[in-house]
Amino acid sequence: AGPAETPGGLAFRDILASRKPVVFDGAMGTTLYEQGVLHTRAFEECNLTAPGKVKAVHAAFIAQGANVIETNTFSANKLALHRFGLTNIAEINKAGVTLAKEAAAE
Repeated sequence: AGPAETPGGLAFRDILASRKPVVFDGAMGTTLYEQGVLHTRAFEECNLTAPGKVKAVHAAFIAQGANVIETNTFSANKLALHRFGLTNIAEINKAGVTLAKEAAAE
């Protein structure tokens, strides 16, 4: 059987089985910061407040050759988001997953 396909392309196990280098995406938070999102807010909040920016960062990483992208949820947990007064953790995480899936499928 051939490689398994996911909406965004090859399944991760098939990428590994190819024995070719695996290229992950870059630093989402750093890239958002470079685009004007300040450290005074949680980068993960952008999943809800600036989804176009998040999706564009994913798209740029894919265009540069990343065959694995990660969700914008690095610090999307109760402890980290509480510092920013955010309590909608599940919503932020779900939006991060949705944005990454959409970017991978385009």
